[in-house]
Amino acid sequence: MNNPESFIITLRCAERGIEIDLELPSSLIIKELRGKILDILKNLYPEDFETWLECEILHNCIALMDSETLLSSGIFDGQYIEVVKI
Repeated sequence: MNNPESFIITLRCAERGIEIDLELPSSLIIKELRGKILDILKNLYPEDFETWLECEILHNCIALMDSETLLSSGIFDGQYIEVVKI
């Protein structure tokens, strides 16, 4: 079975009341994915995220490790991740 290059994931930020669907690369390490997600949020919602320097990505209330990917974390199409300010 081939692994997909990307997944459609719902990104939630409860702190800002935001929930959006994003197409995210399945094999990009979380350390790099955090920066990509933060850039996307700053572009879409500059007034909400302009002061955010870093963020954490959670799945089922557990922080994803820097060396993991969405694929290795068991996160696939249609699932949710949460982003929080650190």
